[in-house]
Amino acid sequence: MGASTSKTIIGVAVVALLAGAGAAVLLTRPDATKDAAPDQASLAATELREASGALISAPAVQYAGWYTDDDGEQIVLNARVTADGTTSGHIAVRRLTATFLDLGDRTFAKSEGVFWKLYGHESDDRTYWNRWISVPPEFFDRDFDNTLTPARLAGTLDPVGRTLTRGPETIVNNEKAVPVSDGTLTWFITTSQPRRLVKLTEGDNLELTLTWLTDAERVTLLTEAKKDVAGLRTAVDVDTTKRSVSAADVKKLTEKLSSAAAGSPPAGQPAPSK
Repeated sequence: MGASTSKTIIGVAVVALLAGAGAAVLLTRPDATKDAAPDQASLAATELREASGALISAPAVQYAGWYTDDDGEQIVLNARVTADGTTSGHIAVRRLTATFLDLGDRTFAKSEGVFWKLYGHESDDRTYWNRWISVPPEFFDRDFDNTLTPARLAGTLDPVGRTLTRGPETIVNNEKAVPVSDGTLTWFITTSQPRRLVKLTEGDNLELTLTWLTDAERVTLLTEAKKDVAGLRTAVDVDTTKRSVSAADVKKLTEKLSSAAAGSPPAGQPAPSK
């Protein structure tokens, strides 16, 4: 066989080999695409859905942080909220604090008179000193029952119609979490299962850290709330200063809390974070 013939054969073999390699690459590309990791937006949507499902099942949640009211005033908040919406906590405005109790359709607050001066009431009026005051649900620019009840907050995690981004992993409450944002709200979702919401921010308007409570802690909160309800007999309306709670009201609220405490925890509740 001559040198020319040998070169021709070798050239054909190389072309065939390269063609075969190209075919092999083409054949493997569909499998590689199928096994590829989901894109960040899809992963973010999945994380929101899973965290929403967990919130729906939460017995109770504690919130700590701040929000701004309609006048731009920063209000520091520390509150515990049960699955049925019973809310007990404290707020601070300009370093003046108040205790509040949200029972769904009734909201009460208690503080020294100087606190009430911030809301247009004279601080030397002893009517407002250290007694429960009946206030409208959105008196502090937040209806806590409607916004912080776990199942209702879960509704804000719906990814449909949102353009989502994921940020770098961070630590919240000693847990690894990933921030998911739609450009307005940012939800910090745990990387471990079950995925849980552990922090919520909204620009300069809100920043709340969530601690998930156990069912035993839910019952404790409701028991404490019943003791507070007993003190509502002397509560007055914030505007009229007239008695706003009757003995029948106290009985009804107490029975409501007792029923909630005796009820079963939400099905499929996730493990609490500590």
